[in-house]
Amino acid sequence: MKKRQIIILGSLLTIITLIVIALSGGGKPAEKLEQQKKEVTYVRTEKVLNTNESYVIRSNGRVGSSRNVMLVAEVQGKLMPGQIALKPGTAFKQGQLICRINDTEMGLKLQARKSNYLTLIATAIPDIKIDYPASFRKWEAFFEGIEVTKDLPELPEISSVKEKTYVASRNILGEYYSIKADEEMLDKFNIVAPFDGSLVDVISEFGSVVNPGSQIARIIQTGNLEVEMPVSVEEAILLDIGDVVQANSTDKAVVYQGKIVRIGRYVNPNTQSVDIFIGLNSKAAEKIYDGMYVELEIQADTLKEVVKVPRKALVGKSEVFIVASDSLLVRKTVEIRAKDEQFAYLGGLNDGEDVVIEALSNPVDSMIVRKISSNE
Repeated sequence: MKKRQIIILGSLLTIITLIVIALSGGGKPAEKLEQQKKEVTYVRTEKVLNTNESYVIRSNGRVGSSRNVMLVAEVQGKLMPGQIALKPGTAFKQGQLICRINDTEMGLKLQARKSNYLTLIATAIPDIKIDYPASFRKWEAFFEGIEVTKDLPELPEISSVKEKTYVASRNILGEYYSIKADEEMLDKFNIVAPFDGSLVDVISEFGSVVNPGSQIARIIQTGNLEVEMPVSVEEAILLDIGDVVQANSTDKAVVYQGKIVRIGRYVNPNTQSVDIFIGLNSKAAEKIYDGMYVELEIQADTLKEVVKVPRKALVGKSEVFIVASDSLLVRKTVEIRAKDEQFAYLGGLNDGEDVVIEALSNPVDSMIVRKISSNE
């Protein structure tokens, strides 16, 4: 009985095992096929064709005057009116008297020194007439030409070492140049416009006492505007001084042309960009003002033998994915020749390669992918 029960139980276990194996074996091919379908990644690609691409650099910049000057007092005195109102926004012409510093005391002291100098020359002329008769007429003419209210005339040319020794010993040379220095100082009491421009800020008002170094006003030159434009290092290489730039106001109502006048030979540490400076023509000053922001476009040099791909196709700093002939995804290092807001211009890809032009989620080297043409 026991032997029969053992045989029956063994047969049942064998049948159950065979059923389980059959069931699991029959479903495996279907599950494997479904799993393989899920593992295939579809990527959008584009055939590589190296061509020459025109490249336009776009950026924003702030307009500023090419000459922005702070007027500073070099002498002491009360600030007095000139030929214009000392108020922000006041325009002036080159050579106009912007303001002046009271020079009455300085003028009187200078006239006194010239009077003493006349006395000095007058006492020397008789000796010159006797000892240096050939030089008498020129010193006499110099004496007659001195007027206390005007600048000293030019010093006579000294003909000999003896004559030079004589005038030096009488302090004629030293006093002459000392007075000329005071005349130069007297000119500093008048602050004259160095160019056509406009007052921007006024720091000192009329009636206030200024000292050497006191700030009076800040002025800018009108009709000569510049725009500072940051570009990447790669873009700076494509630009040259003299390149034409189109400047647009933010509302596109004003469009003017300018030219690159300077290219910085340094990288801005804050933006890691190169600053270029664009000069706008005088007509731009009629509607574009200091402090405005403008949109700038520069037609840069043509990029030779490059591939244009969306920026999102870049992997890391300088890599892209390509699909090899066996449908494997492979990283490839490229040379980024330029980038704009939407596209990157790459070198280092071979014609006919399939480059991935979209961002991939968790890509892995050598994973199997299926290509989708960018035209689909």
